[in-house]
Amino acid sequence: GTRNFKSLVSRNYTMKPMNLKEEPLAESFNCFVLAGPTEIFSDYELFQIDQFLMRGKSLAILLDRFQEVAPPGQQGAPAQAPRIVPLDTGLEKLLNHYGIKIKKSYVMDEHCFRQRMPAQFGGGERPIYFAPLIKNEWINHDPGFMKPIKGLVVLKASPLEIESKRVEDMGLKVLRLFSSSEKSWEMADRISLNPMMIQPPSAKAAMKSFPLAYVIEGSFESYFAGKEIPEKPQAKETSGQREQPGEGGPGMDLSKIERKGEVITKGRPARILVIATSEILKDNMMDEEGRTPNAMFIMNVL
Repeated sequence: GTRNFKSLVSRNYTMKPMNLKEEPLAESFNCFVLAGPTEIFSDYELFQIDQFLMRGKSLAILLDRFQEVAPPGQQGAPAQAPRIVPLDTGLEKLLNHYGIKIKKSYVMDEHCFRQRMPAQFGGGERPIYFAPLIKNEWINHDPGFMKPIKGLVVLKASPLEIESKRVEDMGLKVLRLFSSSEKSWEMADRISLNPMMIQPPSAKAAMKSFPLAYVIEGSFESYFAGKEIPEKPQAKETSGQREQPGEGGPGMDLSKIERKGEVITKGRPARILVIATSEILKDNMMDEEGRTPNAMFIMNVL
Protein backbone atom coordinates (compact mmCIF):
# COMPACT_ATOMS: atom_id res chain seq x y z
CA GLY A 1 0.00 0.00 0.00
CA THR A 2 2.92 2.42 -0.55
CA ARG A 3 2.76 2.78 -4.35
CA ASN A 4 2.31 6.57 -4.23
CA PHE A 5 5.28 6.96 -1.88
CA LYS A 6 7.56 4.88 -4.10
CA SER A 7 6.40 6.70 -7.23
CA LEU A 8 6.96 10.17 -5.75
CA VAL A 9 10.38 9.36 -4.32
CA SER A 10 11.63 7.68 -7.51
CA ARG A 11 11.03 10.91 -9.46
CA ASN A 12 13.87 12.59 -7.59
CA TYR A 13 15.96 9.83 -6.07
CA THR A 14 17.38 6.42 -6.80
CA MET A 15 15.68 3.85 -4.56
CA LYS A 16 16.84 0.32 -3.90
CA PRO A 17 15.15 -2.24 -1.63
CA MET A 18 17.67 -3.73 0.78
CA ASN A 19 17.83 -7.20 2.29
CA LEU A 20 20.27 -6.86 5.18
CA LYS A 21 20.48 -10.64 5.53
CA GLU A 22 22.06 -10.88 2.08
CA GLU A 23 23.90 -7.64 1.32
CA PRO A 24 25.55 -4.77 3.19
CA LEU A 25 24.24 -1.22 3.03
CA ALA A 26 25.86 0.42 0.01
CA GLU A 27 28.21 3.37 0.56
CA SER A 28 26.66 5.13 -2.44
CA PHE A 29 23.34 5.68 -0.63
CA ASN A 30 22.81 8.59 1.74
CA CYS A 31 19.59 7.59 3.51
CA PHE A 32 18.15 4.28 4.69
CA VAL A 33 14.37 4.24 5.14
CA LEU A 34 13.04 1.62 7.56
CA ALA A 35 9.29 1.65 7.04
CA GLY A 36 7.06 -0.50 9.21
CA PRO A 37 9.32 -3.52 9.82
CA THR A 38 7.58 -6.46 11.51
CA GLU A 39 10.38 -9.04 11.72
CA ILE A 40 13.05 -9.11 14.42
CA PHE A 41 16.41 -7.71 13.30
CA SER A 42 19.46 -9.83 14.09
CA ASP A 43 22.47 -8.20 15.74
CA TYR A 44 24.25 -8.56 12.38
CA GLU A 45 21.54 -6.45 10.72
CA LEU A 46 21.45 -3.92 13.57
CA PHE A 47 25.23 -3.61 13.27
CA GLN A 48 24.91 -2.66 9.60
CA ILE A 49 22.31 0.00 10.42
CA ASP A 50 24.42 1.35 13.29
CA GLN A 51 27.60 1.56 11.20
CA PHE A 52 25.71 3.16 8.28
CA LEU A 53 24.77 5.94 10.71
CA MET A 54 28.34 6.12 12.05
CA ARG A 55 29.57 6.80 8.50
CA GLY A 56 27.60 10.04 8.47
CA LYS A 57 24.54 8.69 6.65
CA SER A 58 20.89 9.31 7.53
CA LEU A 59 18.22 6.98 8.91
CA ALA A 60 14.49 7.57 8.39
CA ILE A 61 12.75 5.24 10.85
CA LEU A 62 8.96 4.88 10.72
CA LEU A 63 8.35 2.25 13.34
CA ASP A 64 5.06 0.75 14.50
CA ARG A 65 4.82 -0.27 18.17
CA PHE A 66 1.86 -2.58 17.51
CA GLN A 67 0.70 -4.95 14.82
CA GLU A 68 -2.69 -6.35 13.95
CA VAL A 69 -3.02 -10.13 14.26
CA ALA A 70 -6.02 -11.79 12.65
CA PRO A 71 -7.74 -14.33 14.92
CA PRO A 72 -7.98 -17.91 13.61
CA GLY A 73 -11.05 -18.13 11.39
CA GLN A 74 -13.76 -20.71 11.90
CA GLN A 75 -15.95 -21.73 9.01
CA GLY A 76 -19.38 -20.15 9.24
CA ALA A 77 -18.43 -17.96 12.20
CA PRO A 78 -18.75 -14.16 11.90
CA ALA A 79 -15.50 -12.30 11.23
CA GLN A 80 -13.74 -11.06 14.34
CA ALA A 81 -11.74 -7.86 14.69
CA PRO A 82 -7.96 -8.36 14.62
CA ARG A 83 -6.06 -8.34 17.90
CA ILE A 84 -3.60 -5.50 18.37
CA VAL A 85 -0.44 -6.78 20.01
CA PRO A 86 2.87 -5.08 20.94
CA LEU A 87 5.64 -5.29 18.37
CA ASP A 88 9.37 -5.43 19.17
CA THR A 89 11.83 -5.58 16.28
CA GLY A 90 15.14 -4.90 18.02
CA LEU A 91 15.35 -1.41 16.50
CA GLU A 92 13.97 -0.14 19.80
CA LYS A 93 17.22 -0.91 21.65
CA LEU A 94 19.21 0.96 19.00
CA LEU A 95 16.94 3.97 19.32
CA ASN A 96 17.08 3.84 23.11
CA HIS A 97 20.87 3.93 22.87
CA TYR A 98 20.68 6.99 20.61
CA GLY A 99 18.38 8.69 23.14
CA ILE A 100 14.94 8.07 21.63
CA LYS A 101 12.19 6.04 23.28
CA ILE A 102 8.92 4.97 21.64
CA LYS A 103 6.20 4.32 24.18
CA LYS A 104 3.95 1.26 23.92
CA SER A 105 0.74 3.22 23.49
CA TYR A 106 -1.30 5.03 20.86
CA VAL A 107 -1.99 8.77 20.86
CA MET A 108 -5.67 9.73 20.75
CA ASP A 109 -6.65 13.33 19.99
CA GLU A 110 -9.91 15.27 20.07
CA HIS A 111 -8.52 17.26 17.15
CA CYS A 112 -8.87 14.37 14.72
CA PHE A 113 -10.17 13.25 11.37
CA ARG A 114 -13.97 12.95 11.36
CA GLN A 115 -15.64 10.28 9.29
CA ARG A 116 -18.90 11.16 7.55
CA MET A 117 -21.56 8.62 8.42
CA PRO A 118 -24.16 7.45 5.87
CA ALA A 119 -27.80 8.33 6.43
CA GLN A 120 -28.75 4.75 7.36
CA PHE A 121 -26.38 5.03 10.34
CA GLY A 122 -27.81 8.33 11.49
CA GLY A 123 -25.66 10.66 9.38
CA GLY A 124 -23.36 13.24 10.92
CA GLU A 125 -19.68 12.74 11.67
CA ARG A 126 -17.80 10.26 13.84
CA PRO A 127 -14.45 11.21 15.38
CA ILE A 128 -11.54 8.88 14.59
CA TYR A 129 -9.48 9.69 17.67
CA PHE A 130 -6.47 7.63 16.54
CA ALA A 131 -6.13 9.86 13.43
CA PRO A 132 -4.93 13.17 14.90
CA LEU A 133 -5.13 16.29 12.74
CA ILE A 134 -1.91 18.21 13.30
CA LYS A 135 -2.71 21.89 13.04
CA ASN A 136 -0.25 24.61 12.12
CA GLU A 137 0.33 25.64 15.74
CA TRP A 138 1.63 22.15 16.63
CA ILE A 139 4.17 22.11 13.78
CA ASN A 140 7.75 23.34 14.23
CA HIS A 141 8.51 25.67 11.31
CA ASP A 142 12.09 26.46 12.34
CA PRO A 143 13.70 23.82 10.07
CA GLY A 144 13.60 25.07 6.48
CA PHE A 145 11.97 21.89 5.17
CA MET A 146 9.04 22.38 7.60
CA LYS A 147 8.19 25.99 6.65
CA PRO A 148 5.57 25.15 3.96
CA ILE A 149 3.85 22.48 6.10
CA LYS A 150 0.67 23.99 7.59
CA GLY A 151 -1.17 20.81 8.62
CA LEU A 152 -0.86 17.04 8.68
CA VAL A 153 -2.86 13.95 9.52
CA VAL A 154 -1.28 10.91 11.17
CA LEU A 155 -2.72 7.50 11.95
CA LYS A 156 -1.99 5.01 14.73
CA ALA A 157 0.98 6.96 16.07
CA SER A 158 2.81 6.27 19.33
CA PRO A 159 4.31 9.04 21.48
CA LEU A 160 8.05 9.69 21.48
CA GLU A 161 10.28 10.53 24.43
CA ILE A 162 13.78 11.98 24.33
CA GLU A 163 16.30 10.77 26.91
CA SER A 164 17.63 14.26 27.63
CA LYS A 165 20.78 13.23 29.48
CA ARG A 166 21.70 10.69 26.82
CA VAL A 167 21.47 13.14 23.91
CA GLU A 168 23.19 15.83 25.98
CA ASP A 169 26.12 13.52 26.75
CA MET A 170 26.51 12.80 23.03
CA GLY A 171 26.15 16.49 22.14
CA LEU A 172 23.21 15.90 19.82
CA LYS A 173 20.73 18.47 18.51
CA VAL A 174 17.05 17.54 18.88
CA LEU A 175 14.35 18.97 16.60
CA ARG A 176 10.72 18.24 17.41
CA LEU A 177 8.86 18.34 14.09
CA PHE A 178 5.25 18.10 15.21
CA SER A 179 3.04 17.12 18.15
CA SER A 180 -0.56 16.24 18.88
CA SER A 181 -2.85 18.89 20.38
CA GLU A 182 -3.24 19.56 24.10
CA LYS A 183 -6.49 17.59 23.96
CA SER A 184 -4.66 14.28 23.50
CA TRP A 185 -4.37 11.19 25.66
CA GLU A 186 -2.70 7.78 25.55
CA MET A 187 -4.35 4.43 24.97
CA ALA A 188 -2.17 1.69 26.48
CA ASP A 189 -2.49 -1.90 27.73
CA ARG A 190 -5.78 -3.09 26.24
CA ILE A 191 -5.76 -1.53 22.77
CA SER A 192 -8.98 -1.29 20.79
CA LEU A 193 -9.38 0.88 17.70
CA ASN A 194 -13.13 0.44 17.36
CA PRO A 195 -14.22 4.11 17.01
CA MET A 196 -17.52 3.37 18.75
CA MET A 197 -15.70 2.15 21.86
CA ILE A 198 -13.26 5.06 22.30
CA GLN A 199 -14.15 7.96 24.58
CA PRO A 200 -11.98 10.85 25.81
CA PRO A 201 -11.01 10.61 29.50
CA SER A 202 -13.39 12.32 31.88
CA ALA A 203 -10.48 13.92 33.74
CA LYS A 204 -9.01 16.64 31.55
CA ALA A 205 -5.79 16.41 33.58
CA ALA A 206 -5.07 13.16 31.68
CA MET A 207 -4.78 15.16 28.45
CA LYS A 208 -1.63 16.77 27.09
CA SER A 209 0.32 17.26 23.88
CA PHE A 210 2.58 14.39 22.74
CA PRO A 211 5.62 14.70 20.43
CA LEU A 212 5.09 12.54 17.34
CA ALA A 213 8.16 13.21 15.16
CA TYR A 214 11.77 14.14 15.84
CA VAL A 215 14.94 14.70 13.88
CA ILE A 216 18.13 14.18 15.88
CA GLU A 217 21.43 15.42 14.48
CA GLY A 218 25.07 15.09 15.47
CA SER A 219 27.85 12.59 16.06
CA PHE A 220 26.22 9.49 17.52
CA GLU A 221 28.00 6.89 19.61
CA SER A 222 27.82 3.34 18.30
CA TYR A 223 25.58 0.84 20.06
CA PHE A 224 28.31 -1.73 19.38
CA ALA A 225 31.19 0.21 20.96
CA GLY A 226 33.11 -2.22 23.18
CA LYS A 227 31.18 -5.21 21.81
CA GLU A 228 32.21 -7.94 19.42
CA ILE A 229 31.27 -7.49 15.79
CA PRO A 230 28.22 -9.72 15.23
CA GLU A 231 28.72 -12.64 12.88
CA LYS A 232 26.73 -12.95 9.72
CA PRO A 233 24.27 -15.84 10.14
CA GLN A 234 25.42 -18.93 8.27
CA ALA A 235 23.91 -19.50 4.82
CA LYS A 236 21.46 -22.38 4.47
CA GLU A 237 22.72 -25.59 2.98
CA THR A 238 21.00 -27.19 0.01
CA SER A 239 21.79 -30.61 -1.48
CA GLY A 240 24.90 -30.92 0.66
CA GLN A 241 26.41 -27.64 -0.61
CA ARG A 242 26.47 -24.27 1.10
CA GLU A 243 24.78 -21.34 -0.63
CA GLN A 244 27.14 -18.39 -0.67
CA PRO A 245 25.96 -14.79 -1.17
CA GLY A 246 28.09 -12.78 -3.59
CA GLU A 247 31.19 -14.17 -5.23
CA GLY A 248 33.45 -16.95 -4.00
CA GLY A 249 33.83 -20.64 -4.55
CA PRO A 250 31.94 -23.42 -2.76
CA GLY A 251 32.91 -23.77 0.88
CA MET A 252 34.44 -20.29 1.17
CA ASP A 253 33.05 -18.69 4.34
CA LEU A 254 32.70 -15.04 3.33
CA SER A 255 31.19 -14.08 6.67
CA LYS A 256 34.61 -14.39 8.29
CA ILE A 257 36.10 -12.03 5.72
CA GLU A 258 33.29 -9.49 6.12
CA ARG A 259 33.76 -9.39 9.88
CA LYS A 260 37.31 -8.06 9.60
CA GLY A 261 37.78 -4.40 10.46
CA GLU A 262 36.93 -2.27 13.45
CA VAL A 263 33.72 -0.83 14.82
CA ILE A 264 33.31 2.89 14.20
CA THR A 265 32.57 3.89 17.79
CA LYS A 266 31.96 7.63 17.30
CA GLY A 267 30.30 8.62 14.08
CA ARG A 268 30.52 11.47 11.66
CA PRO A 269 27.69 14.05 11.85
CA ALA A 270 24.47 12.25 10.83
CA ARG A 271 20.70 12.46 11.20
CA ILE A 272 17.88 10.24 12.40
CA LEU A 273 14.22 10.92 11.64
CA VAL A 274 11.83 9.01 13.93
CA ILE A 275 8.06 8.77 13.53
CA ALA A 276 6.31 6.02 15.48
CA THR A 277 3.94 4.99 12.71
CA SER A 278 4.45 3.76 9.15
CA GLU A 279 0.83 4.49 8.18
CA ILE A 280 1.84 7.98 7.02
CA LEU A 281 3.54 6.41 3.96
CA LYS A 282 0.46 4.52 2.75
CA ASP A 283 -1.61 5.40 -0.30
CA ASN A 284 -4.59 6.58 1.75
CA MET A 285 -2.29 9.13 3.45
CA MET A 286 -0.20 10.30 0.47
CA ASP A 287 -1.65 11.41 -2.87
CA GLU A 288 -0.21 10.34 -6.20
CA GLU A 289 0.58 13.91 -7.33
CA GLY A 290 2.39 14.86 -4.11
CA ARG A 291 0.25 17.94 -3.48
CA THR A 292 -1.21 17.14 -0.07
CA PRO A 293 0.61 18.30 3.09
CA ASN A 294 1.43 14.71 4.07
CA ALA A 295 3.18 14.04 0.74
CA MET A 296 4.98 17.39 0.88
CA PHE A 297 6.18 16.64 4.39
CA ILE A 298 7.61 13.23 3.49
CA MET A 299 9.34 14.54 0.36
CA ASN A 300 10.76 17.52 2.22
CA VAL A 301 12.06 15.26 4.97
CA LEU A 302 13.87 13.06 2.45
